Amino acid sequence: MNPLLLARTTETPRVDFNAKSGLLKLEGRSWPEDVSPFYTPLLEWFKEYVSTEPEQTDFYVTLEYFNSATSKMIYKLFITLCDLARKGSKVNIHWCYQADDEEMEEVGQEYRSAIHCSADSYSFELVSIDDYPW
Repeated sequence: MNPLLLARTTETPRVDFNAKSGLLKLEGRSWPEDVSPFYTPLLEWFKEYVSTEPEQTDFYVTLEYFNSATSKMIYKLFITLCDLARKGSKVNIHWCYQADDEEMEEVGQEYRSAIHCSADSYSFELVSIDDYPW
């Protein structure tokens, strides 16, 4: 399965999804007017990725801003990974936020509460960082 690499733009985040390593990263800002052209390929990639039943997945979400339409797409990505964990794969979601960004921390807490994933191999952690990696 090929990696999915997309450069960061002013309206869309950087995407670095590597099926071979199980390391998936979504970084930057996401506020496209129409989210479908950007997120549909990501959702399709996730669907194919889940079908390979990888042993372990680490999904790092490091967003400094996103709109409500993006929020729904991120939720769909999280649900897809929960389904993967229910199949027995180890899934770790890392919600990364800048240390002084209480709003983004709260959003991470809301996602963690909203995703009712009962799989033992699933974790959703909040990670405070001092600076964004870009």
